[in-house]
Amino acid sequence: MSESTRQCGGCNVCCASMKVTALDKPAGVECPHMTPTGCGNYENRPEVCRTWYCMWVRDDGRVFDEDERPDKIGVFFSADIEGEPVLYAHELEPGSSQLPEAMETVERLAQFLPVQVIPSRKPTTPLTLNGKPVPDAA
Repeated sequence: MSESTRQCGGCNVCCASMKVTALDKPAGVECPHMTPTGCGNYENRPEVCRTWYCMWVRDDGRVFDEDERPDKIGVFFSADIEGEPVLYAHELEPGSSQLPEAMETVERLAQFLPVQVIPSRKPTTPLTLNGKPVPDAA
């Protein structure tokens, strides 16, 4: 696979949505190193940040259009490559998978692979399992 020519541009979704244990940063909280132009600690960023696979960036326009950048449609995608093939659409905000742009992308991708929506994990919306809070949910 060749190196992608796509750049994150103004998107910093991964810096705000992902859990980074090495920084004690929970999912849904902005990274303390996040700046408007990228990572303020890029050279010393944790391994998880170095190896993060952004499907939109790595796709380089083969599947995702320019207008389907995660910060523009309200979801980012990941994939299960070990079990049955499935795409996960991770909401950036509660309900963002219901935005027309996100729904259009999810419906298009669902023609090829199952797509499972993962609800937003904003700290204001505690994650629960069987009605009980889930501690340190990743």
